Amino acid sequence: MILLLTQSSKTGANYKIAEDCKTLIENFGKTTAIKNFNDEIDIQEYESFIMIVPEWNRSIPFTLKSLIDNSGWPSAFNNKDVYLIGTSGSIGGNMLGLSHLTDILDYIGAHVRTPKIYIEHIQSFDRESKSAKTISELILKITQKACLTS
Repeated sequence: MILLLTQSSKTGANYKIAEDCKTLIENFGKTTAIKNFNDEIDIQEYESFIMIVPEWNRSIPFTLKSLIDNSGWPSAFNNKDVYLIGTSGSIGGNMLGLSHLTDILDYIGAHVRTPKIYIEHIQSFDRESKSAKTISELILKITQKACLTS
């Protein structure tokens, strides 16, 4: 089972990306769920994760760091595949946050997979633009990889 993790209201831009990923994953015949970082989550239930990570103070949400910190030691994320999508309200698509998150996930033994996806100006993101088509292709690529490894 694949878990889509984010921090967003059900009408937020990050949740919409999670819903798009969920649709793709289910089209591959896999089971998936969407949860916020601060929801009650049993990490052991899931084989892999796609994290849609909004930029908070040029890093990651404290709720995600708390989820990771509370996953035990050795971490429940150990040997799990993690795919990352960063979002931001300005430029960069949370590149700094995903870099920091990659370091954390590497340390606890998770397998951070590529490509990483960066979506900038998330609130005005135009799904019909040329860059959106490129991002859609990358999202398709990571969902396919997640389905093949789960």
